[in-house]
Amino acid sequence: MAAELEDHRPAFFAISVSYFFLFLYYSFFARFSVLIYTSYGLNAREIGTMGLLGIVASIPASSFWGVVADRTGRRKLVLACCLGIAATFQTLLCLTPKIQSHTGKFIYCSVVMVMYTMARGNDYGQLKGIAMRTLERFKRPAAWGWLRLWGAVSWGIAHPVLGYLLDVEHGQLHLLFVGNALGALLAVSSISIFLRSKWTDEQSEACEAAAEPNMEAAEENSVPESSRAPKASVMEVVRIVCSRLDMITWLLCAATQAMGMQHVSQFLFLYMEERFHSSDILMGFSVTVTVLFEIPIFAVSERLVPKLGP
Repeated sequence: MAAELEDHRPAFFAISVSYFFLFLYYSFFARFSVLIYTSYGLNAREIGTMGLLGIVASIPASSFWGVVADRTGRRKLVLACCLGIAATFQTLLCLTPKIQSHTGKFIYCSVVMVMYTMARGNDYGQLKGIAMRTLERFKRPAAWGWLRLWGAVSWGIAHPVLGYLLDVEHGQLHLLFVGNALGALLAVSSISIFLRSKWTDEQSEACEAAAEPNMEAAEENSVPESSRAPKASVMEVVRIVCSRLDMITWLLCAATQAMGMQHVSQFLFLYMEERFHSSDILMGFSVTVTVLFEIPIFAVSERLVPKLGP
């Protein structure tokens, strides 16, 4: 009842701001990073290899940070640490020109890419988990699209602006490193300041964890075995997922989508530059065009999802 009477607007504002600055942080490296790698003399095969190594490293890292966030109950802190450490490794890429050999540059960038993806730990998924827990508290789980669209807004605005600064104003690629660090700082600040622990049940989980040692013996005697909440290990969850055909099908669909999205993210700007000699501002504006299709869908998703399904 208390959750129903509580005003949802501060929580929705906090999540929207967090998405806005998270995708602003993404903008500096997501598509434009290929320009940094090519300026270091790396070719498409080497860039693709680094992306593959990063993806392989991110699989266990994402699970690890997710488990840490759930087990500790400090989801905001874990997410903020992931963003801060990942941005630090991204900044270390600016030291690549100091390496003389081409092979040395490739190895250094690969190592930094692996460390970045391991530190990042699917930060987008972590924030989405926080958002969904908050929406569940206010009985508005289908409202996620309206909050997520603000990430699309910053994503669509930042790319043409960066293209303009790099192309028309002849900005240096080091601008991306500076903007990436500032974007990470804004994202961490918004998550730490605006999001409240009570919305994500972190406070209640902390209280339960503190009281558990004192109550464990009493609960064992007073609570029937059949009524206790079941707890599953990570391996048990994996076994359950792999035993269900619908989950396997969904994972295959997600993997196919991820492969397509990764190709676009890694190689679209490189393709536009080599095939069409595209300007940086045109590259950035191409992202804005895609966002113009995303925002209306996100805006009406709360009405579409109940009718059409996820």
